[in-house]
Amino acid sequence: MVQTRFLVPILLAAGRLGCMSLGALLPAPAAGLAAVALTGGGWLLGRRLVPEAALENVHQAQQAGGVGTYEWAIRRGIRHCSAGSAALYGLVTAPGGRAGPVPFAAWMDRILPEDRPAVSAALDRAIAECGPYSLEFRVRLSDGGIRWLGDRGRVLAGADGRAARGVGTIRDITEERGATAELATREATLWAMLEANPIGVLRGDIHGRIHDANDALLRIIGRNQAELAAGLLRWDSLTPPEWLPADAATIAEVQATGRCSPYEKEYWRTDGSRVPILVGFTIVGERKDETIAFVLDLTERKQAEAALLRAKTDLEQRVAERTAELRRIYDRTPAAFHSCDAAGRIVEVSAEWLAFLGYARDEALGRRIPDFLTPESGIRWEAAAVTLRQGGDEMREVEYRMRRRDGEVVDVLLRARAERDAAGVFLRSYAVILDITARNQAEARLREAQKLEALGRIAGGIAHDFNNILQVVAGALRLMQNQPKDADRVRRYTRAALEAAERGAGVTRRMLSFARRDQLQSGPVAPAAVLEGLATLLHGALGPDIRLEVEAPAGLPPLQADRMQLDLVLFNLALNARDAMPRGGLLRLEAATEQAEADGAQGLTPGRYLRLSLRDTGIGMDAATLARATEPFFTTKEVGKGTGLGLAMAHGFAAQSGGALAIESAQGQGTRVTLWLPEASAEAAAPAPPAAPARHGLRLLMVEDEAPLRGVMATALREEGLAVTEAASGAAALALLESGSRFDLVLTDHAMPSMTGGMLAAELGRRWPGLPVVILTGNAETAALDMAPGTPVLRKPLGPAELAAQLWHFAAAPATA
Repeated sequence: MVQTRFLVPILLAAGRLGCMSLGALLPAPAAGLAAVALTGGGWLLGRRLVPEAALENVHQAQQAGGVGTYEWAIRRGIRHCSAGSAALYGLVTAPGGRAGPVPFAAWMDRILPEDRPAVSAALDRAIAECGPYSLEFRVRLSDGGIRWLGDRGRVLAGADGRAARGVGTIRDITEERGATAELATREATLWAMLEANPIGVLRGDIHGRIHDANDALLRIIGRNQAELAAGLLRWDSLTPPEWLPADAATIAEVQATGRCSPYEKEYWRTDGSRVPILVGFTIVGERKDETIAFVLDLTERKQAEAALLRAKTDLEQRVAERTAELRRIYDRTPAAFHSCDAAGRIVEVSAEWLAFLGYARDEALGRRIPDFLTPESGIRWEAAAVTLRQGGDEMREVEYRMRRRDGEVVDVLLRARAERDAAGVFLRSYAVILDITARNQAEARLREAQKLEALGRIAGGIAHDFNNILQVVAGALRLMQNQPKDADRVRRYTRAALEAAERGAGVTRRMLSFARRDQLQSGPVAPAAVLEGLATLLHGALGPDIRLEVEAPAGLPPLQADRMQLDLVLFNLALNARDAMPRGGLLRLEAATEQAEADGAQGLTPGRYLRLSLRDTGIGMDAATLARATEPFFTTKEVGKGTGLGLAMAHGFAAQSGGALAIESAQGQGTRVTLWLPEASAEAAAPAPPAAPARHGLRLLMVEDEAPLRGVMATALREEGLAVTEAASGAAALALLESGSRFDLVLTDHAMPSMTGGMLAAELGRRWPGLPVVILTGNAETAALDMAPGTPVLRKPLGPAELAAQLWHFAAAPATA
């Protein structure tokens, strides 16, 4: 071995073979070849012809390696190229692989014009220094293509010490330059992306050094490229001491798992301020100590978070102030407010509400509204709440009965509105309740006053009717008494007396019903029955000069209203019509169905209604009077002859019942009052009457203190199949039961001395709890009877057959319950 540089075989001019030193060990020259040291560090093999076989081997080696050689006669301006070199230049080679001499100018012409200046400058330096050169340039091939060539060579001095010739190798570097250009392009693109990225990127190591960084990182830390190039930047110096443990822990995590969980920290800036950042990095390199880190500036986010926190705090404060304000409104407004969630639970309540019902706040919150209502009101509230939750906007003024904490039941008017979110989903309801107990009591007293006024206005007519009835009854009885043996005569006058008595009983029943003070309750009402009953009451009250007509077609559906109020309203309207016809005339009562459409003249909700109308042929009203007709206390009558509340109450009744009232009148042409009331639903239809019980000899104890009435009733009931035992007082009835007598039913009058029917019923219930008791009374007021709730009551007068049927029913009721 010869210690020298690495030698590349080169084919010189005239078939001579030489080696170019590239700095390595060279084996000793083969035997038969003389080795001559070249000035400048090369080797030249003996100056004698090389065998053809050796030359061929060299050619193949050059072609296989994509390498060509040349010898450059500098002073002559000629280049001698090997076949490989000629092929790389695109020159035609001579036969046998040898290339002819190529003028240096022609060789330069192959190089692209834009690369020639750099090549000439490099060769000029090599010639001047008799030293090595390294060139990369492009040549244009014969087919017009471009090829990149790499030229490595050395200029050798002649005997005179000046540059005489050069030797070198050429290889095709087109692919390398393409790959290098592509890599450079990709690197440039990547770096441009990093520079354009607002996220800071740095290349450093786990020891704290920063080797490179993009402009975004320099902006984040407030530094510049000069400081980076000078090696003055270290990430550990930029990090406040309290954050260094987090850096060390994350480095350990990445080294152990290969993954980095991004974490927050801070960097110092040159002005001493801190910048909050989010860091994530990975470890690269063979030694696993180089890092590529991505740094996100969190300044704006932190500022936004701080602003959001301030806004949140401000909002919470304003909400607290608003809540306190609402609480003050709740507590100081003299009205009972509450709000409920979708389940009907109370979530807020005012102090007035609590004071009104007598509850503490913690006793009310969380409970459902029906807990404070009577059962019937609770059912109606549940139905209204469902409608409100399912799309209704408000629950209009609805009357309910609430139970105070002390057990007292009060009447309230409730109005509620719904709150919904942007999607229309129900959130809660807000409601106000008004105590209308006193108002209802006043209205009840007013109705009683209206009844008394109406009764006073028809008292004369009713007295006249009863005088006629008594005249018929008394006259018929005297005629029968005069000729008791004339059977036909007795039957004829008996029938007349009975008809008169039945007529009197009908008037009495109507008067008792009219005068009764029961709790108002809406339900299905047959319009034909209402008008027929009204006609019965008006028969004598209208007088002989007023003709009454009633038109109510068969099959009319029931209407929905309170029967007692409806009777009172129609009765007052009929009396007004009578007073408007002082010289007589026609009063016509009509009933019909009507379908109300949207935007109707009366403002009715679309649906089916019953239309009741009263039309008279009286003096009528002028426009000014008609405009004020429904005002409370407005009247055109003399003092003491009217309260001015009849039409006002009729208007209010229609509105509360879900209907409407209209008045049409003109002076001298009479008046027509029309009342629309909603048709009752099918579910509200009255239940079918119970089936008549089987009769099997009812044992009846009848208690009545008036002997004539007791005797007549007992006889009549015996003829109806009842086994009747009479008792003249409550004490006598108790004595019979104490003696061991057994009865199926007790029928007692109410108004009796010493022991009333109610008192007797209570005593019987205590001592004989299974014995049914029925009270028979002529009193119109059920509430006035001192009896236990639920005790059956029958009102006089009743015919024997009807009374017997009712008694059979009550006797059978406990057994079938």
